[in-house]
Amino acid sequence: MKLARGFTLIELVITVAIVAILASVALPLNELVVQRAKEQDLRRSLREIRAALDAYKQATDEGRILKRTGESGFPKRLEDLAEGSRIIYLKADEGLAYSEVMKAMDLVRAAGVEEVALIAEKRGQG
Repeated sequence: MKLARGFTLIELVITVAIVAILASVALPLNELVVQRAKEQDLRRSLREIRAALDAYKQATDEGRILKRTGESGFPKRLEDLAEGSRIIYLKADEGLAYSEVMKAMDLVRAAGVEEVALIAEKRGQG
């Protein structure tokens, strides 16, 4: 009796065919997983943008960001959220010395802010 050593050619071909079929099924599944990960990242980014818009609107409603008449309170451009406001409104009470106010405004301008507006408040309000 002769003992068989190794695999026959037909066994190897069938094994290779099965592996190829499994690989052809796994490849689209991998692409689907990558697509779902991208979609999840996009959803997360959209939630962050929405939260930033809501925070901007809330700051506008609270008076921390100046809102002109007729404006909604939302930023006009998304870049305003990313870069931040280039206009700063300083609140000062009447007891603050003029020189202190001017120093504060100069420091803000030195930081690269394009426009500085001063809003004076009476003491006890705020």
